[in-house]
Amino acid sequence: MKEDKYDVIVVGAGIGGLVTAAYLARAGFKVLVVEKNGQPGGYCTTFNRRGFLFDTTIHAIQNCEEGSILHKIFFELDLQSDINLIRPNPTDTIITSSKRIDVVHDIEKTTMSFQKAYPRDSLAIQKFFTIISKNEFIRIYSKFRKKTFAEVLNTYFLEKELRLIFAMFLGNIGSLPENTSAITAFALLKKFIVSGGYYPKGGMQTIPDSIVAMFEKKGGKIILKTEVKQIIISRGKVCGVECSNGRLIKSKYVVANVDIKQAFTKLLKVENESEAFSKRLDSMQPTYSIYILYVLLKKSFKDLL
Repeated sequence: MKEDKYDVIVVGAGIGGLVTAAYLARAGFKVLVVEKNGQPGGYCTTFNRRGFLFDTTIHAIQNCEEGSILHKIFFELDLQSDINLIRPNPTDTIITSSKRIDVVHDIEKTTMSFQKAYPRDSLAIQKFFTIISKNEFIRIYSKFRKKTFAEVLNTYFLEKELRLIFAMFLGNIGSLPENTSAITAFALLKKFIVSGGYYPKGGMQTIPDSIVAMFEKKGGKIILKTEVKQIIISRGKVCGVECSNGRLIKSKYVVANVDIKQAFTKLLKVENESEAFSKRLDSMQPTYSIYILYVLLKKSFKDLL
């Protein structure tokens, strides 16, 4: 049974875990990342079939403009030359049985595209896009703070199909309109529709791969295909992890880049947990499952439209 020791162990090589590990390694800590899957990246991964690349989950990212959080991370981790972000236009194309709507980098053109597809709701569409595109948070908050997104959609739009299209964007966070506040939905739609998305040249896998390369360059180590069985606690302090293969790895600190319920019910064996915390943990519900279909086409997408 092999035993190692690190300053910090990061459980899970999703983007959050990798960025945390990269910053720690950059600061001089001895860091190990342990990932149960065969490739790093979590939702931000890519696989190859017959020479075609498929992104497993994430198909666009936001907050990449200069001054944004991702721009700052890429700059501080010196990833600008490794991650080449492009901005597809349109960002999204919505196709129904009889309509096509392009979401482009021009809010007026996007608005007109929706209005052309749903003329009965033309005025409501204009008002709706005005709400999500303008920086009038205080006025919007006071008016919509107690409303769900479902209530807003039902109030504004006559066309059921249009309501479903706007609700579809919440799939990016695994939520439904009736369970999402209007304010949260407006913020998301502003990012998805108004700001648009960015895409890394070469596929989403280039992002985690670039972070891993920088992390290893700074002395970090990553182990794949290894699942952490539990976080070890001794005398009230974290002291490492035990892997499912029996390997014990010691550390001063552990970062659990997993969901909170898994961290506290599976990885941590905490004694004398407060009743209030237990109730809060039990009340947390996972997001909804999403089915994704990956399709290979004989013709280019443009030729099929």
